[in-house]
Amino acid sequence: MIRALGLALLLLLPAMPAAATVLLTIDDLPGEGFNDPAAHVPKDGNAARTLGQARLNALWHALLRYELRFEFTIPLTVTARMDPLGGTANRATLAQAGPNGFFLNPSNGVLYPAAQANQVANRDLDPDSSDITAVFNSDVDGNTVLGNAHWYYGFSGQPPGQDQDFVATALHELLHGLGFVTLLAQDGSLPTSTSGAELPDIYFRQLASTVSGTTTALSTLDAPDRAVAITSIDKLVWNGTETIGSNSGNAPLMYAPDPYEAGSSVSHFDTTLSPDELMEPIATPTWRDNLAMAAMRDMGWNMPAPTATVPPVDLQLTHLETIDASGLSRLRLQLDNLDNTSTARQGYLVATLPDGVRYISAQLDGNALSCSLSAGLLRCPVQALAPLQTSVTEIGLCSTTDSPVTLQLTFSGPHDDAEPANNTLSLATPVARCATSSSGGGGGGGTTGLFTLAALLFASLGRRHLPTALKAVLAARTMQA
Repeated sequence: MIRALGLALLLLLPAMPAAATVLLTIDDLPGEGFNDPAAHVPKDGNAARTLGQARLNALWHALLRYELRFEFTIPLTVTARMDPLGGTANRATLAQAGPNGFFLNPSNGVLYPAAQANQVANRDLDPDSSDITAVFNSDVDGNTVLGNAHWYYGFSGQPPGQDQDFVATALHELLHGLGFVTLLAQDGSLPTSTSGAELPDIYFRQLASTVSGTTTALSTLDAPDRAVAITSIDKLVWNGTETIGSNSGNAPLMYAPDPYEAGSSVSHFDTTLSPDELMEPIATPTWRDNLAMAAMRDMGWNMPAPTATVPPVDLQLTHLETIDASGLSRLRLQLDNLDNTSTARQGYLVATLPDGVRYISAQLDGNALSCSLSAGLLRCPVQALAPLQTSVTEIGLCSTTDSPVTLQLTFSGPHDDAEPANNTLSLATPVARCATSSSGGGGGGGTTGLFTLAALLFASLGRRHLPTALKAVLAARTMQA
């Protein structure tokens, strides 16, 4: 497989047994970005007491929401950092993200983003690189960019005033990384193989033009006609059957302004969409993603289609007791589904482990439970909690010191919660000192490492295709009084 100088082929191989999950690498230095030690006040389900942890919790809230909705058979790997992306008092780039590579499927001649290519191939095609890189604008937490608006790190989906919802932004950017993006260039051209043949991406294959008065797939048009379509304002549509079916039988408009906007054009739904959706180019105060999820199914992602709109319900997290034994503290945590309808809930119990705290084992309702630790967050799955049902999770921890610690505990799920504040606990407690032979995952901050673009993979494509592919941009505007 030629990796650095050309397109890697997506080879269909037998499935490899593995525990699918989401793996996060934080690419910020100590004391900055997702590691910022500045004080933070817990709010709306986010129990963090430092700014960096609040950012990390919000990002994980978005990641876990997708982990429960997409059927990942191969782990999804994400690299994230916060950079000063600048802006003005009225407009700023909130974040930018995209796939770290595309792979050619020889069975259909179509390019797939890294995360999806891994699922199709049943293996990690590039284990040395993450699938997605996302960069968030740290300047939004200052008082210059977007004026008095700041990042909102709560989980309610309802930021106050003109604050920008970090979870919604992360959800938006992660979808770009999962493939809601195209390699189609401003001039209507596509990447080409060494023989000169066009290489369409799976997103491009869903697009159509209505410039002629009839719906015509972009894949049947030449480059000049595609260039007209993607600057036609209201004549570029998504033509996938799942999305049309989710939009009352209508093909939704895609963002096609004139002039073309690099990083925004084509790779978003149009701003006229009503009601607002998550994947519009200008940040909207919504997590609504009905059409976006349908579009991902159109592109071949394996996920269940929603049977109905899922209303918010209220789940409540309570600390029952901590049982100390030699070398181990067992935290007993109760989760209640307070809803009295027929809606069951699943999700993750997420614990932030401070430096020196080690995870030993866990149980759910008396049965062994497999939890995972990544970037300082312990994630324990809670499956199918029925209405008015209670479950008890017991987490075994130990500490390498005798000092009391503060544990932050949150329930995160794929659906909205009616009262996110009671999903969270901030628990100050002693933790038993680890026995000498104790093993297990340590707590603490995220993995740090300098990120490179993996030889860019696209050397044979021409760099003009990279900005759209790697940096689909979400912007924010503030309204003047």
